[in-house]
Amino acid sequence: MPKSRSTVKKPSGKAAIPPIEKTLVINAGIDRVWAALTDEEAIGSWMEDEGVKVNLKKGGKYTLFAGSTTGKFTGIARPKVLEYTWRMDDWDKDAPDTNVRWELEPSGKKTKVRLVHSGFIDRDMRDSHDDGWDVYFLEPMKSWLEAGDN
Repeated sequence: MPKSRSTVKKPSGKAAIPPIEKTLVINAGIDRVWAALTDEEAIGSWMEDEGVKVNLKKGGKYTLFAGSTTGKFTGIARPKVLEYTWRMDDWDKDAPDTNVRWELEPSGKKTKVRLVHSGFIDRDMRDSHDDGWDVYFLEPMKSWLEAGDN
């Protein structure tokens, strides 16, 4: 997976936290990958979470991971771009939401997926999410899609 670009200095002199950037190819068509990212039933199946809620419209809300992750959809260009805010229930109430962007590109019967998660306030938060995206999101979703029996 590609590494994040070098740290950029903010005008205040503090270093900006680089976004998480991940790219993978999934052996499934773009419409199935889109559904795995946006359809309550599909997400609940690969995530093994009965509490998934998705109101897929700009400004619509979603809930994942038994309610521990919530946010609002900020951009939807089906089936190629999906953007939403991301908030964990254990974050300080004053901490800002982060931003997630998915970009999907068809490649024959496969789909190239690019994920960018930005807006972290500290390196520890960023690094824990970097591993979390692989373990709790990308790997199970890819495995579920490539199993083909869904």
